Amino acid sequence: MPRTLSQISKKFPQAKVHLKELPSAQLMDALDNNHIDVGLLALPWNTGDYECKVIAEEDMVIACGQNHPWAQKNSLTLKSIKGSKLIMLEDSHCLRDHSLSVCYKDHRPEEDLCATSIATLLQMIAWQPAATLLPRMAVQTEKKSNKVLHFIDFNKYHPLRKIALIWRKGAIRTDDWNLLSNILEHACDEVLHKED
Repeated sequence: MPRTLSQISKKFPQAKVHLKELPSAQLMDALDNNHIDVGLLALPWNTGDYECKVIAEEDMVIACGQNHPWAQKNSLTLKSIKGSKLIMLEDSHCLRDHSLSVCYKDHRPEEDLCATSIATLLQMIAWQPAATLLPRMAVQTEKKSNKVLHFIDFNKYHPLRKIALIWRKGAIRTDDWNLLSNILEHACDEVLHKED
């Protein structure tokens, strides 16, 4: 996001950008009530009568601590994680919903442990034999700052999620939102395809 903000400042020098992280349902309420003009939303989500432009498609990876048996693996399959202890974000987070839809068709996550943010989630798994699902963009940041976590790709089916920019249909600033979506798409592409 910092790199993107500098690009936005160059393209929109008069714009005042206010960033606010909200769970998906609250983001949609904020759009409905005109509290925000535009939002970033992880799909799938019912976007109703809103314009929606996909800016990225990212895969999910497994993150686990160095003491986890998977820490020595290079890849896993969805079948291989069946029945395993995976710690999730709490209800109302889209990442939890995405993870549940992909990985928990036959079992439920560890319910006695859940986190309110990705940062807390990663701290929880870092020092115990537990794991979680994480979007690829989060991995780029965490690999640099966290040496006790291991990130493992799926070797067959790669669970994916889409990230979209969303705004009200017929908005006066539709051209601006399309330009913003192009900037964000380029920034996401750089992050997702950056060499480690």
